[in-house]
Amino acid sequence: MTFERPTRQRRAREELSGAPGPGGAYDGAWTADDIHRPLYGATFGQAVKRFFRNYRRFSGRASRSEFWWVQLFLVLGTAATFIPTLIGANILAPSANAGDAPTAAGSSALAFAGSALLTLFWAACALPSLAINWRRLHDVNLTGALYLITLIPYAGIGVVIFTLQAPKAAGRRYDRDALPPARTPDAHRYGTPVAGSDSDRKAR
Repeated sequence: MTFERPTRQRRAREELSGAPGPGGAYDGAWTADDIHRPLYGATFGQAVKRFFRNYRRFSGRASRSEFWWVQLFLVLGTAATFIPTLIGANILAPSANAGDAPTAAGSSALAFAGSALLTLFWAACALPSLAINWRRLHDVNLTGALYLITLIPYAGIGVVIFTLQAPKAAGRRYDRDALPPARTPDAHRYGTPVAGSDSDRKAR
């Protein structure tokens, strides 16, 4: 199987453009199902699906679109699960305190249900959230261990700044478990296996 590598000029253009695509110097994913490579230009649904499928994978990279769509998902999920708690504790509670026993029971149950949902939501998202932060740092060619500085007060601002950065092709060094690139009709443009080569025929 042979490979045609992108020229140095093309790699430089990709680095400067900040908008890498599949294959090429950045070796991005060709499809959303390739969870071993970053999916540049991911949609909300694709990002959330990949977030859970990669729930315990700390090697590899995550694109900016994947990362920030997931942050939106986490905000929306937190808000949706917190609303019942808010209603039970702050809206129904005053009327319950007036001596209305049924309302008191209802507000307590609603607040408890909301708290339980919020806890379950974050329990399900804690590990994949840590993993995607780790991989996003890899995508800018930084060690994922930098995320640990969020344990220091105010130092987390630095991690946010890092996650906003454009990807760097050198971050491919963190793709320890990536499979060989998939063949595509225009594979010769991106350094993926060239269909029809002698070695490719032998592979088939």
